[in-house]
Amino acid sequence: MPLTQAVSFKAVIQKSRRIHIPVVVRWWFKLELGEVFKVHLKLGHRFEDFFGRIGTDGRLTVPKVTAKEFLKF
Repeated sequence: MPLTQAVSFKAVIQKSRRIHIPVVVRWWFKLELGEVFKVHLKLGHRFEDFFGRIGTDGRLTVPKVTAKEFLKF
């Protein structure tokens, strides 16, 4: 079953620019490992869209370009 609606949740950007997808969201929409979907990252009034893929650990990685411009590490 593909993700057909927007889902929002709060997450902490972890080590190596990783974001953990909650288990409830993965179970509810039956998200498979390696599945690609559009991510809308929002921080305050700034936002960035990119395509992400769920890894084997249930996390997705924020691209380097987005992290450099958006997160300003």
